[in-house]
Amino acid sequence: MNRSFASQWPLVTNQQIGAEQDFISLSDITGFLKHYVGTIAACLAAALLVAWFYNSTTDPVFTAKAQILIEPRLPQHLQEGAEVNLSLDTAQVESQIAVMQSEKIASMVIDRLKLISKHEFQPSPGADIGREVQENKGQPG
Repeated sequence: MNRSFASQWPLVTNQQIGAEQDFISLSDITGFLKHYVGTIAACLAAALLVAWFYNSTTDPVFTAKAQILIEPRLPQHLQEGAEVNLSLDTAQVESQIAVMQSEKIASMVIDRLKLISKHEFQPSPGADIGREVQENKGQPG
């Protein structure tokens, strides 16, 4: 019975010898990599295959952000001068914002460019699910 117990638990002297070798050398790392190069390559190949499959089967979802610079229209004779006060009053800025937010102007642009018939502007099937999740996040359960 003592022999089976000794084989299960290392002796104290063996532990002290192992404690001196707690540092990992470069040869230990290269030996590990040589031993497990097949496993590492297989995991990398599987991850790349899953990423390719996901990328090729999902519909693209884009988020855009734009910054618009509103500049005043200056008469031709003022543009030649070096010192011109380029300030916009709030009425001009609000007027420009109202034009950009106008649904009538947006619908005219959509009709003129025939954007409704273009595939790029059609909603993707998964977009409704994402929108519902975002709407339900803010509501208490």
